Amino acid sequence: MDPFALQDEARRNTGRLVALAVLAVAAVVAAAAFVFACGAWTLFRFLIEEKDLAFWPFVLSPAVVGYSLLVSFLVVFIGFLVKSDDLSSPEKLMARIGAKQVVRSRTKGSDAKSLARLRLFNVCEEMSIASGVPMPSVWVLEDSGDVNAFVAGTTCDAASLCVTAGALRFLERDELQGVVAHEYSHILNGDMRLNFRLLLLVAGVTAFNSLGGGMLGMFGSHSDADESGRPNTRIRIPSGGKGGKGSGGVAIIILVYLATALLLWLIGSIGVFFARLVQCAVSRQREFLADASAAQFTRNPEALANALRLTYLAGMGRRGSAFDAWRDDVAHMLFTEGERTLFATHPSVQARIARLSPRGIFADEELKARVKRIRAERKAASAARERARAEAVPDIPPQNVTAFVARERVKVKDAPVVGNPESRVEALPKEFLARLREQGGAGTALVQLLRGKVPEGLDAMPSRAEKRRIAARCTIAIRDVESEPARRKWADTLTAIAQEDGQIDSFEFMLLAGVRRHLAPPREVRTVPAARLVAPASRVLATVASFGSDPEGGYRAAEPNLSLIPTPLPPMPPPYDDAMDFLDALSSLGAMPPLAKREFLFALKAAVAQDGRVTDEESDYVAAAAAAIGAVGW
Repeated sequence: MDPFALQDEARRNTGRLVALAVLAVAAVVAAAAFVFACGAWTLFRFLIEEKDLAFWPFVLSPAVVGYSLLVSFLVVFIGFLVKSDDLSSPEKLMARIGAKQVVRSRTKGSDAKSLARLRLFNVCEEMSIASGVPMPSVWVLEDSGDVNAFVAGTTCDAASLCVTAGALRFLERDELQGVVAHEYSHILNGDMRLNFRLLLLVAGVTAFNSLGGGMLGMFGSHSDADESGRPNTRIRIPSGGKGGKGSGGVAIIILVYLATALLLWLIGSIGVFFARLVQCAVSRQREFLADASAAQFTRNPEALANALRLTYLAGMGRRGSAFDAWRDDVAHMLFTEGERTLFATHPSVQARIARLSPRGIFADEELKARVKRIRAERKAASAARERARAEAVPDIPPQNVTAFVARERVKVKDAPVVGNPESRVEALPKEFLARLREQGGAGTALVQLLRGKVPEGLDAMPSRAEKRRIAARCTIAIRDVESEPARRKWADTLTAIAQEDGQIDSFEFMLLAGVRRHLAPPREVRTVPAARLVAPASRVLATVASFGSDPEGGYRAAEPNLSLIPTPLPPMPPPYDDAMDFLDALSSLGAMPPLAKREFLFALKAAVAQDGRVTDEESDYVAAAAAAIGAVGW
């Protein structure tokens, strides 16, 4: 192979693709500016009633063009700022994915782990000499058994190189040298800076999509009921007086708002699609360039080809869990990305190997034996981890008891009508919070609370407000720490314990709402107008109000806080008497727009405070509603 010819080819292709990316972003900015100009013309023509205002002379006037482009560039600039804050600092990125820095002076000992890190340091120093690139900070991703590596940073002097623990364990020294050389070539060729700028371009285009979607999502509407009593979805336009001009003016404003939002979302979606295509095409060319440069640095293209063969044949080139959350942002930085088609940031492994070795993907007998041994080792380690996680979860058979009971009412003196009841809770011990982050720790604490026992790590039984706080922390900790099978088992276990006495009290109900939100498999929730959910919303309000001394008064006290849900509310419906039905109704309200969720939560607080006192039981149900609809913090 001729590494220099391959480098020249990759650079030429990159230049063409970058020019295409800039043109695509410019086209999106121009289209968005045209949408803003059309919206301004509509407002001037029909709202201010300038009858003689011609469309094209207005839209193409220098002032309108200038202001429209200015607004478009501001949207792009805000998208740049948000993304650059996330990815401009390599240390911040390494911390977010859980990597640990390797420092030679602190790496001592003769164990295999220390020797592997010293070997990595030596290889990095060799590649710094071969490439002329300053030594980057070196990091290891401890919890990833796959073979991968990436670099972060926008300059050679502030670069960071991260290698997975799997690469240190499974690669021979010359193969590790090839992988590190590949990453060094990204530093030398400015690929980090180039990809960072392309990410900013994509983020700027995405800002139009996010702006349009946010405008549509935040738009809630009133609706009138039809003759059958069911709410329809027509927008109620507030009038400025019978026969006046106010109704038409407001209608025009709303129509311009909706049309602008829809067009911005559409332009952003199309722009993101094509910008991603170009970004991925550029990234594929830079991977070819990095492979060719690595062969130049090491003078051993076969070693890099062997590393690629190993990752492909052993199935270790996939992104680990730490990379999944940053898939679109760091995929182009990785040594191997896994198999994707349309938006692949890397060429296929077969195509990369074909440029490095005449042997292609075919492995020799020694490599086949290593692949077989690695597969067996990884399979055994995975089975051991699953067994350990399963043993940490108590095995309790699920029960189908859903009796709904309200236990004793405890009056809270001077309880606030609106506010966060957790604000007066003292800080929990740091040792206890650290225990929740361990596997099995959070689930065990929840089991102890449900059993009426003091959680391990606390000196006394926590107050009701502290229980709510601990329950919220624990469900989130289980979601973040445990594997998916363990999360499902914990959800089944906690549900069974809550139901085992045949009754579900307010704390258990609040806990089940958090379990369903954080531990259930993720599902797509489509936002619908709040007016379509008036029936479940009314019955939820009636159920929560029924725990007070004046249910009807509490139910009606919620009305002044509602505007996106039509008022007056229908006659007070019967409260739910089955816990799971009540929880299903709360979950269905998660489809409301964000502003409607906020209104509904304040309506719930007004309903429970109507009789002048807020009990622990009522606070539990408000917290359950906040968790179920995703309105925590309001």
